[in-house]
Amino acid sequence: MALFPPSVLSDQLCTPMSIQKHFSKILVTDLDGTLIGEGNAMRSLLSWCYARQDMLVVYNTARTWASARSLLNELALPWPDSLVTGIGTEIRHGWGKEPDPVWTHRIAARWDRRAVEQIAAGIGHGIAMQPSLAQSTFKVSFEIENPAVARKFFSGVRKARLWVHGLLTDDRWLDVIPFRAGKGVAAAYLRVRYGILPVNMLVSGDSENDFGMLSRLGPAVVVGNASRSLVERLSTVVYRARLPAAAGIWEGLQHFGWC
Repeated sequence: MALFPPSVLSDQLCTPMSIQKHFSKILVTDLDGTLIGEGNAMRSLLSWCYARQDMLVVYNTARTWASARSLLNELALPWPDSLVTGIGTEIRHGWGKEPDPVWTHRIAARWDRRAVEQIAAGIGHGIAMQPSLAQSTFKVSFEIENPAVARKFFSGVRKARLWVHGLLTDDRWLDVIPFRAGKGVAAAYLRVRYGILPVNMLVSGDSENDFGMLSRLGPAVVVGNASRSLVERLSTVVYRARLPAAAGIWEGLQHFGWC
């Protein structure tokens, strides 16, 4: 199925999906490994979402704003109604380039990026900053050699009494964000902002940094290619799709009677 009919391809490719819509549902999905991964299923799903008049679509990714924007352009994906980047640290609406000021003010309280970097520098061996594309104002990302390094880092955080969340993925990637930030709380903020009932927000993901929204919000779908560590942490309330990526989201939508 084509993503868009030829008549709208040129001028609506990046049109926010909520233009001239009256929506009562919201689909919040991670990008890498969740929405993206199965080309045909992804484009069919997005085409279906775009055609509906009652659904709001949010991309909720660990990627930074610059990285996410590059990915959307590379894959020619439609622009979402809201884009959450940096593991719930930045929210943008429609075509907007500036982050949501209310959300930014909320998570900025007691955030001290320099203190985070100083704790990592004090560890020395075994921890290094990830490339600049992985960094943002409210997200500091490191690569570590082993879990013992992460334990040293978290010990330093506790001693410094920093208000932060640390997310460790695959025992190698360590992301540090403000205490009030995260994918789950960002999704909940958007639900309230758009006036959507809790039962009418479906979330989907595949990795450890999706745990916050999959475990606390619902209905929730974990796709078939999700990491084993994530699946083991989730309760049976979350729907575990058999199919991977976007095909798994389709499966979840059908399970919850959305299509």
